[in-house]
Amino acid sequence: MLAMGGMIGVMSYLPTYLQMVYGYSATASGLLLVPITIGMLVSSILSGILVSRTDRYKIYPVLGPLVAAGASFWLSRLTTTSPVWQISAATFFMGAGIGMFFQLLVTVVQNAIEARHLGTATSGNNFFREVGVSLGASLIGAAFSSGLTSNLTDRIGELARSADPAVLGTLAQFKDADTSSLTPALVDQLPTALHDAVASSYADALLPIFGWMIPLFVATSVIALLLPEVPLSQKTAMEQIAEAEDTAEVEVSEPTASQEPDSAAQQAERESTEPATAAVTE
Repeated sequence: MLAMGGMIGVMSYLPTYLQMVYGYSATASGLLLVPITIGMLVSSILSGILVSRTDRYKIYPVLGPLVAAGASFWLSRLTTTSPVWQISAATFFMGAGIGMFFQLLVTVVQNAIEARHLGTATSGNNFFREVGVSLGASLIGAAFSSGLTSNLTDRIGELARSADPAVLGTLAQFKDADTSSLTPALVDQLPTALHDAVASSYADALLPIFGWMIPLFVATSVIALLLPEVPLSQKTAMEQIAEAEDTAEVEVSEPTASQEPDSAAQQAERESTEPATAAVTE
């Protein structure tokens, strides 16, 4: 769940990255990330079909995170000069890897517990998923903001020693500004040297975070490998509950039934001994 949160956090900043570095509009930058949604949709549908046909699901939580880790490695190796299609392609594989296991985890959880606990298990799974996503997104946001501020400070400090009057004049306008004042439209109008400094700062702050996510995805795959593969049930929850209730009734009635022969034998023995007892008394 933490890896998912990190992925969502990073993807939240990719549109801004595309605007700052490549100069795309907000609409275009959003459309360039549609492949991640397509990847998740296609892989989740295919994995669901294969699971229903083979009744085997363990391979997908193991393989999916590894595919996502490979996509994270690809994204971490990009630079400001990389063609934008590579970003779209890498996000497609990221979505494909996550789609293999993200929704399937609900099935795994529901299949591993008793039918009468389905509601509790499902709500618990959703709760921890939201906690992981919120925590991961917060950590990624803090790391990105801190890295961006540090990188901008270093690069602008270098430019402050420049002899270019245009650069020095522009820097004077942003002497008291912070990173939140930088907008894509403003960055696009900056002199080349300052524009490159901002673009490089964004790249150095965001892209390495994908590298940090690789161990999280690998750890997710290892944990999934250690999970037991419980055979998928072919019955609905109501059928399982009814079957469990019938089994409980049988278990309760069996001790009573087993005691009846003993009670009858004891009754016959008492009846046979009554005449002898009466004779002795006489």
